[in-house]
Amino acid sequence: MAVGQALSETTTIVLSGVANDLPTKLDHGIRFRVAGDSQDTVVRYPGTPVHKEVLRLRPPLRGDSWVALVGPGSNNHHTAGVLQFEGRNLVPQRFAIDFVRAYDDGQLVHGGPEDVHNYRCYGAEVFAVADARVIFVRDDIPDNPGQAKANALPDTLANLGGNRVVLDLGGGKFASYMHLQPQSIRVKVGENVRVGDVLAFVGNSGAPTPHLHFQMNDGPGPMISEGLPYVFDSFVRDGKEVADQIPLNGWVVGFKSATQQR
Repeated sequence: MAVGQALSETTTIVLSGVANDLPTKLDHGIRFRVAGDSQDTVVRYPGTPVHKEVLRLRPPLRGDSWVALVGPGSNNHHTAGVLQFEGRNLVPQRFAIDFVRAYDDGQLVHGGPEDVHNYRCYGAEVFAVADARVIFVRDDIPDNPGQAKANALPDTLANLGGNRVVLDLGGGKFASYMHLQPQSIRVKVGENVRVGDVLAFVGNSGAPTPHLHFQMNDGPGPMISEGLPYVFDSFVRDGKEVADQIPLNGWVVGFKSATQQR
């Protein structure tokens, strides 16, 4: 390093707020102190617009007792997973959810946890959340056993997420489904799907335990684009129907079929 050359650092602050009523804009104030300084520095960002045109989707699953894990409303590797790509700080999984399914006693697995068939969510059908075009399919990654310490294939960007489907919903909006069962994907690249079409089955490819990872992004690459907010048109929580919301971390919800919604 040349004498006098300064080191630079970048700090990213990810805020996750939950509210029913939102203003049209927000004023942000950040107070911090750099090591060695005697006083705080205050940075203000007034008038940040609040965008309320959130994407409305049908749920990607059906049935009761689905648990939203590692989801919005908490600090976790999805909501705070900042990645740098081409000079941008991205949070690709900002609104991602890992869906698992509980048995009637609240347990996620009955029997030995190494057998993926003992998890209630394993093999559940996965559905298109909107009318869309299939732009990516990966279907050849073996399932891991339950509680696996390592993945069946090396942890590369190409293998990240296991077997997966990416849908182009149009308008710069893309839906990704990950950790699907090998050889279970029913759609092909270039195919148009309708909302409610079966895409694949929940598996355990590229994951330690079976679950469906679902997320929305502003680009076709789910790990090199920004995560997008969305709501599901309807789900049931605590026996009550909820409309136009996203399940928050830890919520147990049920998703009705199109027939049940009528």
